[in-house]
Amino acid sequence: MANATGGISQGVLLYGQQLRLVAASSYHSASIPTDVGLGVYEKNGKHGILNCVPPLGPNQEHLFKEDEYTVLDPSKTHQIGSPVQFGHTLVLVNQAGEVWNNKTGGITGYIGPRPRQTPGEMFVSFHPNPKAPSPTSLFVHFGDSIVIDVEDANRHVRTYNKRLTNFKKPTSSILGGYICCDGKGHDLHCTIAPPKLQVKQVRLKAKILSGYQFGQPIDITNEDKTIEVRFSHEKTLMLTPEILTGLVQEAKSNPTGQLYVPLTNGPGGVLLNIQVAPDSSSSLCQAPEMTVSMTQSLAQKLQDTPVHKVSVFVVISSVILALLKRSGIVHQWIAVVLAACIWTPAMFLLLSGDQTNHKKPASSTGDVAVAAPGSKKLVLLQYVFRRDAPASENSPKSVNSPTNSNEIPPVPKRYLNAVKGDPAAALVRWEDTLNWRREEKVDGILDEPMPFFRLIKANYPHYYHKRGLHNEPVYYEKPGKINLKVLRAEGVVLDDLLRNYTMISEFLWRIVEKDDNQKCITVIDVEGIGMADFAGEVVDYIRKASSFTGKHYPERCAYIFVVNVPMWFNMIWKVVQGMIDEVTREKVTIVRGKTAIFEALVKRIPVENIPVEYGGKSEGSSPEEEVLFKLMDFNNGVEGAENPCTGAYTRKNFVEDAPKEKVV
Repeated sequence: MANATGGISQGVLLYGQQLRLVAASSYHSASIPTDVGLGVYEKNGKHGILNCVPPLGPNQEHLFKEDEYTVLDPSKTHQIGSPVQFGHTLVLVNQAGEVWNNKTGGITGYIGPRPRQTPGEMFVSFHPNPKAPSPTSLFVHFGDSIVIDVEDANRHVRTYNKRLTNFKKPTSSILGGYICCDGKGHDLHCTIAPPKLQVKQVRLKAKILSGYQFGQPIDITNEDKTIEVRFSHEKTLMLTPEILTGLVQEAKSNPTGQLYVPLTNGPGGVLLNIQVAPDSSSSLCQAPEMTVSMTQSLAQKLQDTPVHKVSVFVVISSVILALLKRSGIVHQWIAVVLAACIWTPAMFLLLSGDQTNHKKPASSTGDVAVAAPGSKKLVLLQYVFRRDAPASENSPKSVNSPTNSNEIPPVPKRYLNAVKGDPAAALVRWEDTLNWRREEKVDGILDEPMPFFRLIKANYPHYYHKRGLHNEPVYYEKPGKINLKVLRAEGVVLDDLLRNYTMISEFLWRIVEKDDNQKCITVIDVEGIGMADFAGEVVDYIRKASSFTGKHYPERCAYIFVVNVPMWFNMIWKVVQGMIDEVTREKVTIVRGKTAIFEALVKRIPVENIPVEYGGKSEGSSPEEEVLFKLMDFNNGVEGAENPCTGAYTRKNFVEDAPKEKVV
């Protein structure tokens, strides 16, 4: 992680990046390539072209096209380059600029690629695969195993807004099946994989290789500067002289092995090897190899010698020797010896001359290049994806990416705002939160039983109720109505209350409101509170609850209204405000009297969303609380209870009296 403001951990999925979704079909058990992602079955049937899970089978495989998706935020709340978090609402755009769409004709749950901004356009969210090990981060990483929920589909019918599944009918001709969003079939478990990369350019000190292909050797004998390899999708590999030196040393000890070097801006890396030719100072045991090399070199020179030079020399010398022999001046054997004495040195003179302009071009296949002594060649073998894969043991520590598999995820903007822009302080605070979440098992709190939930609700009024003027969730709490006597009698202790408070905080920011930059309006009704309540367990509870929310949910408070305060409250407030950080204290408004309370609330909350008891027009329970009760009943094993959060809940689910849409 480079820094707390903009450094992004290797492997974190960012908005604007491309990915593939690799999934194994639930209907095809035969072994298939594990690196093939979801795609489309390019057969225009009655529902148009549809998305599918490979393989299609030998007869249809030519109709399969793997998709790569660009990750975007449909609300444009998160900027390009910011990290994607589990639960964020996303839209996935393929290479053709199309998105998943569940309005594919007829009454079906199939999805297919369709243009953007059309009815049926699907917004989705990623969630950890419940059958895989729990992730250690709130952020999505390449290599994570996920399930995908449909958040919205830009149409009236919401029947198909469920978790994506893999489904096919028994009569279907394709092996892998289709992708559906109506609950049919089996949950679709995907692995987030990077796109497949191709080499675009290799930049060396003296030249640029634009047509490079994996497997071709690159001469790096005289390269003493950084070699830059540019791939598709804006990925790069930087090999500094220090890194190359380390790789050369490793190659000498293991000349047949493959070396792995992470990309500079990951994820994944490149398998490569370095071929090092023995230098001239090698030991005598290499003499036979050197002799072979000299013989091959001489043979190559003979092949490259210009024919016209050899022809002229041979003709002239042959004529002279023939005349001498015929005249009887020179005996036949003497002529042969003279020919050998003349031709041999002349031949070597010819071969030692400058032949740079007469070289035979090297063939791309068949010819074996002879490595000069001491030469070094770099061969890029292939791009591979390894999550948090370290470089080879003997490689220098300066190889591109961190080797720590537990590296810190990027710091959310809220933490930086909370410490007034100090990146070091934000990082410390963020690490503290991650440790707290790990120690307290907060990531799994919405799945654990809460046996005292309904008892606490009945004896400690607190609830979420609709939205503020800027779509902020609103939370109401009545500490004056808490009945500690009943709670204690039923075995509820302070830790149970704090665990309950942690749970409802997580419910707020993971189910009700998933925007990491959104804030909440809090209304604290202190009616009925007495002086004696500001001592003992009540104060201890307030202090501990305020402590962890202030530390681990920073910049989540929009406004706090303390209402129905008694006349003596100002004296108590002097004690309580010391437990609240300065930034939060500035957001507190203290009011008494029904008219004053309504006038204060209506400035921040629409009148139709304010409960009747505070002068508004909203009666009864709220959608948020209904979902919370259903979730807790499910976790507590209540007979007949279903998990309301299997499919994603969006803001539309929490808007009461929304216009009823026509079913199509």
